[in-house]
Amino acid sequence: MMTTYEFDANLPTLNRQHLTLVKHTPAQMQLWVHSLPVSHPLECGKLLYQTLTELSTLNIEANLRFELVEILYTPVMVLIASLEKSYTNLALVLPIQGRRALALAQTLRHYLALNYKITAMQTFEKLKGKMGFLDLGRKSGQQLAATSVQRVLNIAQQILLDCYRQYEQASMGLWVDAHNLARLAQLNGVFEHKVTKSDGTNVQTVKQAYLALVLFAGSQANKLRPNEIENVYYYSQQWADFLELKTESAASLLVCNKDDNPPRYHHLIATAYDSWYIGNAPLVAHLRQCLAEPTLILPRHLLFHLLSVWSEAKDRMFVRRPVHKSVLLSVGMSSAHYYISNQVAFSEVVKEDEKEEIEQPKFLFGLEEDKVPTEHIDAWQLCYGNVDAIADEQQNLPNLPQMTYMPYRLKAIDRSPAGQKLVWSEPPPVGLRVGEAIALSEERDQGWGVGVLHWIQQKSDKTIEVGVEILAAEPKPCGVCLLKNNKPSSAYMRAFLIPEMLSVEQPPTLMTLNAGLTIGSMVRVRHFGQEMDIKLTKLVLTTQSLNQFEYTAAHPTDTDQQFDPNESLWKKLNV
Repeated sequence: MMTTYEFDANLPTLNRQHLTLVKHTPAQMQLWVHSLPVSHPLECGKLLYQTLTELSTLNIEANLRFELVEILYTPVMVLIASLEKSYTNLALVLPIQGRRALALAQTLRHYLALNYKITAMQTFEKLKGKMGFLDLGRKSGQQLAATSVQRVLNIAQQILLDCYRQYEQASMGLWVDAHNLARLAQLNGVFEHKVTKSDGTNVQTVKQAYLALVLFAGSQANKLRPNEIENVYYYSQQWADFLELKTESAASLLVCNKDDNPPRYHHLIATAYDSWYIGNAPLVAHLRQCLAEPTLILPRHLLFHLLSVWSEAKDRMFVRRPVHKSVLLSVGMSSAHYYISNQVAFSEVVKEDEKEEIEQPKFLFGLEEDKVPTEHIDAWQLCYGNVDAIADEQQNLPNLPQMTYMPYRLKAIDRSPAGQKLVWSEPPPVGLRVGEAIALSEERDQGWGVGVLHWIQQKSDKTIEVGVEILAAEPKPCGVCLLKNNKPSSAYMRAFLIPEMLSVEQPPTLMTLNAGLTIGSMVRVRHFGQEMDIKLTKLVLTTQSLNQFEYTAAHPTDTDQQFDPNESLWKKLNV
């Protein structure tokens, strides 16, 4: 076994002899904690912050430091639970009060973890000189080291939860500490020591705490909503044993290096002789079993996401290219349907009486230019103004009526045939969420494509970047309703017919709301009075807001056994 390990733990100098607010004994610390003004979170936070920061430079023994920080742990967690109300379930860009509450919570967690890290490093240093089996201090030292490292890893996961809910990157130094402390625990023989968790409800090893952190970080939280992120956080603690920690890359998915980076696909980065690899096979098998159960422990769309993320590494199918152009983005199924329908009310799209068809090419967006009703509003003109007018005439632009749904003007910074990365030039809407249907228009008079808001990232300067996946450049808006006994049993919902995509070998699909339709459902598709019944056969995409299904004819005739949805449905609907 190795007896040395190079790790710059970046510890503070221990030059303080006493604390300002309380004597550094367990009894006095308990009394002080009970006297904290818990009804005044700001004042309580200031007192805890001062004591934790001073404790991190206090020159005391490791076991005493551990006792003191354990006493402080509970009031810190109680305070953070109170602060969370100011920064969770709010707008993506927090108000100033929310930012301050989040900063205080993260700072308190940081100093808790720092004190546990100091305890662990001090204990590991002492263990180097205690190699005899009869050394009575070794066993207690190992338990102290294991518990301290487990606490650091648990707090790191709490910090990640806050970061991920805000779609931010992990705090600097979090991963280098996690990777290296876990390795130190392994080298000192405490990696699989059982430790009672801080809440006293369960036991956990350092290995389990580390793998729970890896599982949480590897689940691509920027493609999830905050409540889904919280679910993954909770189940990562239970599913840690389904990940395998290896020293070889065979049959592994991720690699954990000793740098300040989260686990990453090992085929995408350089590895080292001491890299750790993460095997995913048991977790994938467990997720498949969860999906097969009659009662799901998590929403189906979330299990689909986790299975997709952990099954195999996903390489980009198309090359991204930098661009600098403005686009219009409409967010949400109702808004996307409105624009792709050429600003026609949904009641008109699903109107039973057949409308007079306007001759147009297959999948053409909207109506022909000379037949656009005058009451339709040009979204580009509303967002950008009259681009043909000279500057001194802009004040004379006509007053346009208010639109039913307002599009957003964004800047595209890179693109591929499959999607684009966009930057918000102003605060995003409060309801901006991943998994929503979107409509995107790149050029005036060229119509709208349909897709899904795939991921969100909040940068350090608080600008918001989003990734949109384009499902179809030329979708056909329609309405669908569930059929029972060949009769409608639900109201019509907004939907899009997505044409065949030869580049990814995907047949035609139906995209609609995630609202009760499942594989095997019979549905009626209606498009301006024309309709056809289909059967949903395969789920190819699911989010909290929408589903995308492959389909076939609901009742194929003897002469139509080989139903081609790409031909028959479009002919039936005269598109």
